[in-house]
Amino acid sequence: MNREALAKLRSAVNTQAGRLATVGDGFPAKDRAAASLFGKLGGAEALAGAIGRVEDHADQEFGTVKSRFDGVERAIDTIEENVRTAEHDTRAGLPSVEPV
Repeated sequence: MNREALAKLRSAVNTQAGRLATVGDGFPAKDRAAASLFGKLGGAEALAGAIGRVEDHADQEFGTVKSRFDGVERAIDTIEENVRTAEHDTRAGLPSVEPV
């Protein structure tokens, strides 16, 4: 098992998760787009509602991606634990060798 490869994978996952957090923290917006934002534009209320739905959808997608990053992180933890266990069990099962 290449521990360096696992460390690089963990680092890449953490980097991407950090980037996601930077972008996703703004969704959904605390202050919804109000129809008044568009002045007297006909359909301003519908436009503001559509913006709200897009923000909600983006927030859900960011949540899904975060969940998947968390899953990858847990999988890496499991792999590392399994490798440690296998190495320990292998060492414990080998007979000791006396120097000649």
